[in-house]
Parts: sequence; structure tokens; C-alpha cells
Amino acid sequence: MAQKEIFVMNNKKLIRNIIISVLVIAALVGILVWVNSIPDKTADSGSETETLEQSDSIEIFKVDKENVKSVSVENEKGSYTILKNGDEYTVADNKGIEYSSVNLGFNFESFLQINGSKDVTEDDIPFTKTAEAVITMNDGVKHVLTLGGEVIGETKTLLKYNDKVYAVPTYNISCFNQELNSFRSTQLGKLEANLESMEIYENSKELVAIRKATEEDNKKFQVNMSYVMTYPKFLGVSSDRLQSFMELIKNGYSLDVISFADDNKANFSKYGIGKKTLIINDGKNEYKFAFGNKDDKGNVYTVLNDGGSVYTMSSALFDIIDKYNGDVLMDKLTHIADLNNVKTLVFEGKGDKYTLERKGNEDNYKYDINGNDIAEDKFKDAYQEIIGITSDKIAYNNVSGSAEYTVTINYLDGKTEIWEYVPYDERNYVLKKDGQESYICLKKNPAAAMQNIKNILSNN
Repeated sequence: MAQKEIFVMNNKKLIRNIIISVLVIAALVGILVWVNSIPDKTADSGSETETLEQSDSIEIFKVDKENVKSVSVENEKGSYTILKNGDEYTVADNKGIEYSSVNLGFNFESFLQINGSKDVTEDDIPFTKTAEAVITMNDGVKHVLTLGGEVIGETKTLLKYNDKVYAVPTYNISCFNQELNSFRSTQLGKLEANLESMEIYENSKELVAIRKATEEDNKKFQVNMSYVMTYPKFLGVSSDRLQSFMELIKNGYSLDVISFADDNKANFSKYGIGKKTLIINDGKNEYKFAFGNKDDKGNVYTVLNDGGSVYTMSSALFDIIDKYNGDVLMDKLTHIADLNNVKTLVFEGKGDKYTLERKGNEDNYKYDINGNDIAEDKFKDAYQEIIGITSDKIAYNNVSGSAEYTVTINYLDGKTEIWEYVPYDERNYVLKKDGQESYICLKKNPAAAMQNIKNILSNN
């Protein structure tokens, strides 16, 4: 009996606990529903802020870009009109000057995207015109935008449209202040890291012309050369003398405009244009630079490819070629005759005559001067002193008279060259190669070569 009473009491407790749990769960569900029903103040606050920000940007005017015909600009730097033709942009009355369609288009479209941050009254801020843009539609309708002064204490500028004045972010109205030259390309080309040919003139007078050497040239000069001179004389070119130029263009040399000086050919002489002229072919393009004076910043006034404009450009190229002429670029060696190609060398002058000859074959060469066996080192020393005579100047003037020294080269292939040393002035000979004046040499050089042979024979 007692056990039955205990069982009934336990059941009552269990039922009571279940009922309490259900009530607690119901209460929690009710609280959750109530919390979810509370409005999201943060979200509302953000939306409110966003609305305020959007309303702070005022659309001044709206047009269909495709129906805009032109934009005419007037500012303190000048006036011009940008014309739109499909996707291309040009300048009305461009006077033959080439402008960048991309740059023009960017500025053109900037006028169509101007928004104000607030409207003001002229009573609040006085309005003074500083620039103006007239946007003309295809149907003839015009939209006039007038730029005023800056708003003191703010990065904003006044803009008037349809008698309303707006404060516009200053960065948004830079299109009003562009000058026409800002739409021109400042990159006019690039010299590739190559040199096919080059001509240099001074005041229209040719100074020097060089080009890449051919296989035929190398045969003639008896040595592999990179370049030969074709004016004022046909001579070899010293690679060392060209080194500074080759260094300049080794990675490509950009032809960049620093500023636009003048577009009137009648004024070219004011800039000294034509003082030096360079015509250069890099294998891809040919460029003609007409250089003039330097400006106060050290840049050189330049006209490119006979164009109608004077630019200022870096003087790096000019400074190099300004030092070039035939005397500078020529190979100093007056004679080049590879002993391996020579049968005999005959050197005569002042009553003396010597014949130098290498006999035999590669395994057993004999060296001979006038029938005398000579040690190899002594023979090569005499030979080198004759063909190693150098020069610092080209012979520009023709001279008459008889040769005081003569070198005759008889080659293994049957060809013959004659080098004659004819008096040029008190200190120098002119060297005639096969009758053509080429170099000027000091008189002491062939005289020293002759005395060297005498000394070798006397001590043999």
C-alpha cells in the first residue's frame, strides 16, 4: 500500500515538471517573436544616410552623348572647338596640326559628366566668369556652361547653367582649363636599337654620311667593319667613335616632346632650326631631325620630319651628333692590308726602296726584305709600322705634286693598291689611295717607317 502511494506522488511531480517546461518554452518563443518584430534602426539609419548622400549630388543637365555635335571651349589660354564624328574626335580649324583623338575624346566626354554638389545664389557668393563651354547638339540646341571662381574654404568651384549657380567639386571641372596643346601627342616615335644609316648636315651643308658595311666593303678594306663612311670620303668608320651613339639607342630611344614652342614656319629661324640636321634610318623608320638652339632649360628646339611645328626635346641626341663629322668618325688607320692576303709590299721614297715578302707555307714561313732573311718579329714590326700609319683628318682639298713616299701592295689574288704620300703642307702629307685623296698624315710617320727598315737591315 505504501509503495502505491509513493508511485502516485512521483507521477504528480513528473506531470508538474512537464507543464512547467512547456510554459518556459512558450515564453521563450514569445520573446523571440517580439525581438524579431523590432525595426532595424541601424539599417534605417544607413538608408537615411545614403539618401542624404545621393541627394547631395545634383544633376546639372543631361544629354545623349550620341547626339552631341561639338564642344566649344573658351578659357584664359585660348579657345577651340572639339568635333565628334562617331568614335573619332578632331579640332575644328586644326591648321594641319595633329591632335590625339583619345585625348580629345576624354575631355569632350568630361563636359557631359559634370554634377553639382549644391546650388547657391549669387547673393551668397559673387559669380565672376573664368571660362565657358558651349555644348552643341546635332539639332542645333546649345547648352552653355559658365565657370566661375573657387568657393573660399572649400574644394569647389562655381558653375552656372540656365541662370542657376552650382558648387561643383574642383576636380570635376579640369576640362574647362585645358589648353589645345594638351591634346597633342608627346610621343613622336622611337629609335630602335639599330643603325642602318646616318647623315649629318650643318646649315644645310653635308658633313658626314655613314651606313652599315657590306660584305663587299669588308673585302675592300681587308677587315670586317660594322660601318663605312660614304661622305666626305669612302673610308672605314671607327666603332669606338660611334660608341656613345650606340649606347644611347641600345634599348630604344623615345622621341618625347617636352613642350610645343611654335606652329608657324615663318618663325623657325628664331629658334635656329637647321643649325644641325640628322637623318637616321633604324631599319624600321627614317627620321629627320632639324635641330636649333637650346632653351633656358637646356632642351633643344627641334622640327621632326619637315613638320610645321617646333618642339623642345631632350638634347641627348643632339649633344652626341653635334660632335660628329668625317674627321671624328673615320677609322684612324690609313692602311689595312692583312699579311695573309699580301704577296709583296714595296715601300720606296727618298731614294730608298724595300720589298717585303713572306715566302713558303704556314708550316715553314720565311720572311724576306730585299733578299735578306729576317727574323719573324723584326719583319712583322717593319710591316706593321708601314700599314699602321694613322691620321686625324680627312683630306678635303685636292693637291698636286709628286709623291715623296709610295707603298705598293700586291695581293695574292692579283690585285694591286698604290698608296702615295704627296706634300700637303709643311707638316703633313696627303695620302692618295689609287689616286684618290683620303687622309692627312704627319710627314714624320712614313719617314720613321723607312728608318725602321734601315735599322733592321743594318743590325741583321
